[in-house]
Formats: sequence, structure tokens, C-alpha cells
Amino acid sequence: MAESSSPGCVSIGDGVKLSGRLDLPGIAYIDGEVEGEVLANEVRIGVTGRIKGSVTTAHADIHGEIERDVTVTDTLILRSTAKVRGSIVYEIIEIEQGATIEGELKRGEADKRSKSARVNPIGVVSPATPAAIGGLPPPETPPAGDAAS
Repeated sequence: MAESSSPGCVSIGDGVKLSGRLDLPGIAYIDGEVEGEVLANEVRIGVTGRIKGSVTTAHADIHGEIERDVTVTDTLILRSTAKVRGSIVYEIIEIEQGATIEGELKRGEADKRSKSARVNPIGVVSPATPAAIGGLPPPETPPAGDAAS
């Protein structure tokens, strides 16, 4: 695991405000506030961390807040204190009880079949279809006239 002092990594401490674009090959540790776009291999937002801008990353572990769209090409973890206001595209997602999402969830851009679900402001997922959240399709019914004994 890379430390924030490792090459390609950055740490924005609690109380620090940064405005602009972060583009780095390593990990962005955010405990302060970032206003702008964040692009990193991994993004970790602490409880006091806040991003007002889009986030694009392979891995994200969110305890704080994001106001805008989030794109995670691998694993997204939303901790119980996480608050996201914006669309989320993910491949794998873990949502702890208490996390809130106001926006749209969409699994993987590579999959051309839409697997989206709407989330209401209190964080309850209302799937558009059972497959929207990885569920199984409804059971098939036999054609009329095929009587099972």
C-alpha cells in the first residue's frame, strides 16, 4: 500500500482547501476540501474530506462527500458516513448502511446493456429491473398449453 509521501501520491489535510485539477498516477488522500476534477489511480476520502467536482479513478474508498459525478473503473466503497450527490458509474460497489446517494447508479460503461437504478434522496435503491442491481431475471413461464403433471 502506498503512503501519501510516495511518488505520485498526494494528501490534502483537514482544513486545507484546494481549487483546480488533481491528476496523479497514485493515491489521492482527501481529508480537506477540493474544488475541481480529481483523476487518480485511487481516491480515499476521509470523514472530513469533500470534493466539489468530478472524480475518475480505478478504486475509491469514500467516508466523506462528493458533489458531482463519480466514475470508478474497478471497486467503489461507500462507507456509512459517505454522501454522494451525482451520477455514479462503477464496476464493483459496496455500500455500507448509512451512506447516502442522490443520483443515478450505473454499472460499467463497457457493458452496453444499461444496468442503471435510480436512488431517491434517502438512499433507497429502486431498481429499474431486477438485473439493474445484479439480480436474477424473472423465472420463465411455460408456453400456454404445456400442462405439467
